[in-house]
Amino acid sequence: MKPFFSYYGSKYRLSQNGFYPPPAEGNIVIESFAGSACYSVFHEPEIAILIDSNPKIIGIWNYLIKATAEQIEALPTFNTIAEQRDFKRIMAKLLQAERDLIGFWTAKARPQSSKAFGVWARKYANAKTCRVWGDAVKLRIISQLPKIRGWRATCSDYHNQQFYQFPYFTKMSKTYFIDPPYSGAGGRKYPHNKIDYEHLEHWVKTLKGQVICCENEDLTHRWADFDKTKPSQYASNQTKQELCYLRGFQNKAAVKQYVAISKQRLENIDQDNQS
Repeated sequence: MKPFFSYYGSKYRLSQNGFYPPPAEGNIVIESFAGSACYSVFHEPEIAILIDSNPKIIGIWNYLIKATAEQIEALPTFNTIAEQRDFKRIMAKLLQAERDLIGFWTAKARPQSSKAFGVWARKYANAKTCRVWGDAVKLRIISQLPKIRGWRATCSDYHNQQFYQFPYFTKMSKTYFIDPPYSGAGGRKYPHNKIDYEHLEHWVKTLKGQVICCENEDLTHRWADFDKTKPSQYASNQTKQELCYLRGFQNKAAVKQYVAISKQRLENIDQDNQS
């Protein structure tokens, strides 16, 4: 599949070029900071669990998971100058999730949905490709809807234990894709960017299964042992080194001991935060 919406920090190209390895066959994929969930979108697991603390992101995903082709087809497009000028009035008639979905397509790689039909959108409004919101985007989404029917999305912090203990979740082999707001300046652009990276570091160590963690060269907290790098060009035309940490193929006994120690450390951090 291809992206359902444009989003700042999307990992579609890096997933596409193999920087992040694919999940093991049959694994459930968990994206703990989902955003546009491009790792899952590219690899197309039958079941993906999308977690994000931004209610608008989860609103979009829950809408898409349940949407019919007729609902998507009925969404407005803005091909004419008159429609573009009337953008806000037309959008006001839509559901919040529909407004947010379209808004992510009317600006390029933004951390928040746009409320205007801006310069970028006007420039490519009549393009036949999926550069901005239009008929081509609607056709893409409609064609991909059947592949996400088994996905689930929830608005939550990444470490919500109640969610991770659901019966259907605990019995399946897992691939965790962990792409939080980066600890450097780039991560502060997200509306929900307050991350306790020490807590995140120890939480990552408690996970069983395949684990992929993402950062870039501007990190201010080394919350994982990042040992894989690749230059990546951002939407701003900057080029930075993307960092990656992988885990999932170590000796089973060593992993069990590693996870037990880390869980104790994580409990200690939680107790310190509550005191």
